Amino acid sequence: MKTPFDWLEKNEQKQVAGIFWIFLILVTLLFGFVFNPLVTEAAPWGVISFELPPIGESGGTIASLQSWNAAGQLIPLAKRSLELDFLYIVLYAVPLSISSLLAARTLLDKGSCALGKAGIIMSWVVMVAAISDGLENYFLLSVIAGFDPLVPTAMACMAKLANLFAIMKFVLLLSVVLYLLLAFLEKIVLLLCGPAERSCLQKSASGNKPAVR
Repeated sequence: MKTPFDWLEKNEQKQVAGIFWIFLILVTLLFGFVFNPLVTEAAPWGVISFELPPIGESGGTIASLQSWNAAGQLIPLAKRSLELDFLYIVLYAVPLSISSLLAARTLLDKGSCALGKAGIIMSWVVMVAAISDGLENYFLLSVIAGFDPLVPTAMACMAKLANLFAIMKFVLLLSVVLYLLLAFLEKIVLLLCGPAERSCLQKSASGNKPAVR
């Protein structure tokens, strides 16, 4: 089965993933500091509240924009965060996808075929999440561009499309994170109990051999 990073050798994949994980952590901390002013009563999670539909009595795209407009010059800061998020997409997509792929290969080598094959699928799921994130950003930037404080609901349709892609993104990314946790637990079990006698590749090869009469 093809993967998004077949063009890299296994050792190169590990190196690239390691570098991207470091940058992802550093940029996440930096963004949390720089864009902290976007946290308001109507947007308790900052940009994340802007991305998602209303939860309870707070959050939501339009409500977040209204609070940022009332608080002063925060809308340009929100726009800048979305523009930089296109870079952030690459920073999280690459290490998550490669990590899923590396986990899958380890599990396949140890005979955990179902979970190993799932990891290859997850390496593609990350890419779908990244595309969803890009579309979400496009619609959110459109909402900001067309926002009118006097008619705040004028961009409601665009906001709902952004919310849809945001939910899709978070669901897909959550499934990848859960897979990585499950793969880690499986590795511990295999380490304690011992791997299967044959790898998945060996099982597949033996399964394709004609029966001996």
